[in-house]
Amino acid sequence: MPFSAEIDIDSKTMCYGNILWRRKCQLGDEVLLLVEPSYSRGDWGFSMKIISKGRKCLFLPGVIVGPYNKAISRARNLAKMIQKCAPFVRIEESKYWKILA
Repeated sequence: MPFSAEIDIDSKTMCYGNILWRRKCQLGDEVLLLVEPSYSRGDWGFSMKIISKGRKCLFLPGVIVGPYNKAISRARNLAKMIQKCAPFVRIEESKYWKILA
């Protein structure tokens, strides 16, 4: 089932989920986009979570890309594109990228 996440900048809310379930979370003044690595059957990927007011909301579920270098490169490129659209979002890479490198 397709996953979607929508951020309404004016009302500072995020709605995410799929056809069967939807969640809504209120965003605070400080919004962090956490980029985390994921691994499955020899291939690497990444996921993204929005953290605001101490609450984690899934922004992008795990996407498997391939080799480690390709996964981290694509994750960083996507994070840069998101920050261009929403400059108030602070981007942070998970500490696990550094441990796994």
